[in-house]
Amino acid sequence: MDEFVINAASTAIVTNQGLEQAVLFFAERKCRHLLVLADPYMVQIGLEDALQKLTGTDLSVTLFHEFEGEPKIGPTQQAVNKARAAGADAVLGIGGGSALDMAKIVKTCLNGGQDVSHYLMQANPMPENRDVLCVVIPTTAGTGSEASGTNIITLENGHKGWVWGPQTKPDLVILDPSLTVSLPPDLTAWTGMDACVHAFEAATNNYTHPGAQLYAHEALRICRTSLPLAVQVPDSLAVRRDMLLASYYAGRAIDMASCSIAHALSHALASLGPIHHGLATALGFEVSLPFVIAADTNNMRSAARAFGVFHLADLPDIVSGFMTELNISRALPPAFANKTADDLLAVLLAEEMQPMRQACRVWAEDADLAGFATALFDPQRAAA
Repeated sequence: MDEFVINAASTAIVTNQGLEQAVLFFAERKCRHLLVLADPYMVQIGLEDALQKLTGTDLSVTLFHEFEGEPKIGPTQQAVNKARAAGADAVLGIGGGSALDMAKIVKTCLNGGQDVSHYLMQANPMPENRDVLCVVIPTTAGTGSEASGTNIITLENGHKGWVWGPQTKPDLVILDPSLTVSLPPDLTAWTGMDACVHAFEAATNNYTHPGAQLYAHEALRICRTSLPLAVQVPDSLAVRRDMLLASYYAGRAIDMASCSIAHALSHALASLGPIHHGLATALGFEVSLPFVIAADTNNMRSAARAFGVFHLADLPDIVSGFMTELNISRALPPAFANKTADDLLAVLLAEEMQPMRQACRVWAEDADLAGFATALFDPQRAAA
């Protein structure tokens, strides 16, 4: 029998009073200075005022929202510096995966007394000190960052790197569906596909095991039924709750079993130009799925059944139809007009991409990667 580990998870609360629960958590632990990393949109809709009303004078609030897209070293270090200047003993991340990843990296740096660069790409051990507390509240249902010890950050060369370790996980996860109902249909679809791909890859790659599959299969079942409803009936708190759970479960799964080739393609695309991670992941999944399922493993057949597909060979067409039902365009954003498949292949061959390549159940030769890149830049596919 093969041994495997079911990783420890942070406590998670499902509630429609996310901010109140976060403030209560910090208040009960006598925290005095809170750094809040928030998506700019959350600031626009009045996050700062809402926090001030809840915290009063007992908990000072310092807000950081000067970032866009996926985390970069510069802005993340600025957030660390701002937290230190404020004497922060608590960190709240609220927003999409970028805000959550940044919050987890910032609290790690505060606990370890080091800068961001110290922890990049596992250059040094993670700090065991947990004096600075962290709560995260996702406002999208896809990245699973709230459940994972992986934190994506853009390296100086523009490629995607990471800060990784169980010590980066938050002390509390709050899943508040009321904070996700304003997510527009395209972002709902893209982030939901990210959760779906997390689940499939974690359930089928070289590192999968029954513990990861338990969470991954449930995430796949929820995504198949609830993601189209979240796009069509965005105000349904029950549906939004289910998608938050799918994202959380898929995050638990990849925390145990990692991602694979679709995410290598996604990260490589993001290194070339601005593209939403969920969209890039969905596109990468669609072009690579026929190649991956050629392995025809029991784990793949089980994952397909969890998605409601009883013949594995049918899965690529059903996934493509599912993406069409979600109105996901196959076209790359305009910023990619001057990029080529060769540009993408060069990034796919970079050292940082190899762990996800190695996770794939079928080894992708350089020629296979070139084929995926060509498909992603195919103008006929984009026009379909």
